[in-house]
Amino acid sequence: MAKKLEIAEWCEIQRVLKETYEIWSPGLTRECYRDFVLKQMQHPWCRWNYQYLIVRDKKKSKTPAASLKYYKLNFNYRGKTLKFAGFGAIYTRKDLRGHGYATDLIKLALDKAWYDGCHGTILFSDIAPEFYASFGFFDLNNEKFVLSLKQKKSDSNGQSAASQFEPGGGTAAGTATDAQTGAETDAQAGITTNEQSSSGNQQTNTTADEKTSTALDEQQKSISTPTNLDMQIPGQPVVNTLTLPGDTNVSVGAMLATAEHGHTGPADWATGFVVEGDIVVQCRHLTTDDDQIDFITRHYGRWLRKQPYGVERSRLYFHFKITRENYLAKNSGLSWPRLELLSIEDKHVSGYAIIEYGGRVVRILELIGDENTRRLLWKGVIARTQDLDAIRISGWEAVLTDLQPGFSLNQLATIDDTIKESCDSLGFAEKQKGRAMILPFKEELEDWLTICPSPILELDHL
Repeated sequence: MAKKLEIAEWCEIQRVLKETYEIWSPGLTRECYRDFVLKQMQHPWCRWNYQYLIVRDKKKSKTPAASLKYYKLNFNYRGKTLKFAGFGAIYTRKDLRGHGYATDLIKLALDKAWYDGCHGTILFSDIAPEFYASFGFFDLNNEKFVLSLKQKKSDSNGQSAASQFEPGGGTAAGTATDAQTGAETDAQAGITTNEQSSSGNQQTNTTADEKTSTALDEQQKSISTPTNLDMQIPGQPVVNTLTLPGDTNVSVGAMLATAEHGHTGPADWATGFVVEGDIVVQCRHLTTDDDQIDFITRHYGRWLRKQPYGVERSRLYFHFKITRENYLAKNSGLSWPRLELLSIEDKHVSGYAIIEYGGRVVRILELIGDENTRRLLWKGVIARTQDLDAIRISGWEAVLTDLQPGFSLNQLATIDDTIKESCDSLGFAEKQKGRAMILPFKEELEDWLTICPSPILELDHL
């Protein structure tokens, strides 16, 4: 009998969460994991753009046979808005694996995306790409980088010598924890350096050490995640109630009024770094503050118009992404790293970077601005890295667009000589987790497969 695609009710989703807790709860208790998903579903952005899809077994068991999260996304491509479907958290019940339930579910979800008028679908794979390739998904350029910094000399008191990028005030509070220390400190191991490999044909090493280098990828991005809703979103209509199937009514207005600042310091924590002349890169926690969301939404929109393609982001989308990360920062037993916002607001240059810190590694999730702004932001990132006494900077290849086409350490000098002088080596490796894959429904989108580096940013991971 042909399987039927259904939209899951909350009672069915809870049964799925009991199954997936062991693999997809990032250090949360069972109660927090349920809350994590519930708040995600209650978020106004998710109300219109997120569903759980399921198929049942032959016995019509209460626990679904297989499930996935189905997102509605918009991509910008050559000035046009294209509808996309995103798949995440694809799961088959343990006792039914090997019977084709996930295969049937994915085929049905692809049919739904087609009939929804989508131009294609996207997912982020944590398994070998061959499985999804069998459905027609293509692997985008999926490289990550590790940039090692030169070790600073210590003064006679054992304190680090002053950085060439002078702190502009305040004290920086790092978020490294024992749970993450060492997760990426050996990230260089198993990564082919640029002295041995050039961009378009970067060789990769998939030894056991490579698994170590992707430990944070596994911890941080293996789930499709949460929301701990910070505040009401200006410019959006107030939704009085939101009814989830199988659950009670929840006041969205009340949820959005709940303040949540995480666990790594006060909400108004900030520091700054003078990077050039009187230009200061400000550093603070990334929150759902109105001014912060307005700032990053505006600058992201300007940046996106100059990219080959990318996800369109509304203020509500940013709010959702930030609150889910802040929920983890507050509730995860792994002491999830708090997102930090580095920003420049000057009459001539303006833009931002989003970073996180753990295990003496600073990860850049995105770096947004024009060419000169990105140059100054790179200085700010290095200054913050040195301030935290971190030894490496890592991220997805989309962050390194300024280094194309060669993607070598020497090309850092094309951004700024002082940046290259601060760095010791630059290595690349193929991502083993969070691999972006697309299935284009339109022939014109096949051009995306040849674009290097891929402009997909880490904040858009589903």
